[in-house]
Amino acid sequence: MNPFHPGSRPRLAVLVALVALVALSAGPTAGQATTDAFAGGPLRPKVDDLGAYRLETHEALARLMSTAGDPCVANVAASLFLDAHLAETGLLEQLRSVDRPAEAIARIATIFALPDAAGIGGNIASMLGHASIGAALNLVSVGQNTLKSYDVLVEHSIGSLEQRQAIWTQEIVQKSIDYKWDPKLVSDRSRQLADRGQVIVAEMQDLGDRTEVEILKLEQDFRAELERLERRKGDRIDALREALGGPRDLAGSRQLEVFEKEYKDGEQTAISNRYAKLTAITESYERSAGQLIEDLARNATQQEALARYAWPIARGECAQITREGKAAAIPRLPTGLEEPYERDAADAGRLADVLKLPHDKLMVTLEALVLQPSTDFLSCVCHAAAYGRSHTAQFYHPDTLGEYDKRYACNKPGDPCIVSGYGCMRYPLPSDPKYWERCAAQMQGEAGQSFTDAILSRMKSQVARFQEAPK
Repeated sequence: MNPFHPGSRPRLAVLVALVALVALSAGPTAGQATTDAFAGGPLRPKVDDLGAYRLETHEALARLMSTAGDPCVANVAASLFLDAHLAETGLLEQLRSVDRPAEAIARIATIFALPDAAGIGGNIASMLGHASIGAALNLVSVGQNTLKSYDVLVEHSIGSLEQRQAIWTQEIVQKSIDYKWDPKLVSDRSRQLADRGQVIVAEMQDLGDRTEVEILKLEQDFRAELERLERRKGDRIDALREALGGPRDLAGSRQLEVFEKEYKDGEQTAISNRYAKLTAITESYERSAGQLIEDLARNATQQEALARYAWPIARGECAQITREGKAAAIPRLPTGLEEPYERDAADAGRLADVLKLPHDKLMVTLEALVLQPSTDFLSCVCHAAAYGRSHTAQFYHPDTLGEYDKRYACNKPGDPCIVSGYGCMRYPLPSDPKYWERCAAQMQGEAGQSFTDAILSRMKSQVARFQEAPK
């Protein structure tokens, strides 16, 4: 039933009021009416005056609500959607700290904590590995160039972090609604995030260890170069004295002045080289650490969002949703993939239809099914296609390889299969099911279902949930 049809049930009145308000202009009347519209649900957006948002946001909200079903779920979806557009309202101006990017990184490290399900206690600040790096990393300014800008926010600010948290929350919750994730899928996605959180922490610690080694090696090389220059100067002075017939005062000697100048020039060159290399190391650290910290913050935010919003919705307990207090941990439920899957005659065609999707759409489809193929698995698929010669490196990497350079295929995002050896080229992810089946069989291990069986199994369950859902 269309919730906006005149014959819709009375309990959908809140949605009718909300969508009607989308068309209203800014002003006290819009703000008061919106308050009334959200009064019947468990959530209210942080700024509930629709007049504070852009027209494009009004239109997007109307499209979102036009497909809404349950009014409680619609209330949650609308509230989180508007929170994800807080930057439009001016509220974040109060939180801005544009000239202090280090505060943004500190805020990430202090306001996010990994959920207990991750198996790691304590605050993220104690997990990132900074303490283990030691004094050497005092040379690294981790505050700069740490947070990537979104289109909606171009400044590194505390406000932008608040906005990102809202965007990440809305993203994962809306997916759970759109794809009709049941408790098993919400639990499985939460487990994936928890596992990924531990991987990110380990990557941060490894990055810190490697950076410390690089910096200490640089310092050792710098000291060794200064000692070499000192020895060279001493040897040349000794040789000069010997040439002049033995020990004597060389004060005022033109040759000594030459030696001193050469030493000073060499010392300055060593200092300049040290500075340039240190700058390169720190910039590389900042890029990598910034991405990992953002990944960790996003990971923790979305795990919290699943527990606070998606889990109650999946269990039919939407009315119990609240922003207050600590969200209860999501239990680890069976995934539904523990037992072997029995294929039917149509499954070969279904699998082929999925795998022929372009890479980005395929990844979206797998995410809807809460399936995350490992990089090793996808690299196996790339290698199975035999795009390159046997002694070339063939692996999966859709993002920039190394430093970004638009002139080269591998140094910018593109087709995900890389062949490196004689130059570097990108190729599409193979769509032939035989490559996927081969790698799935090789990497199944003790799992109840191979990855390709898991695709078919989850697809069948997904179809059933959509068929059972209220129209």
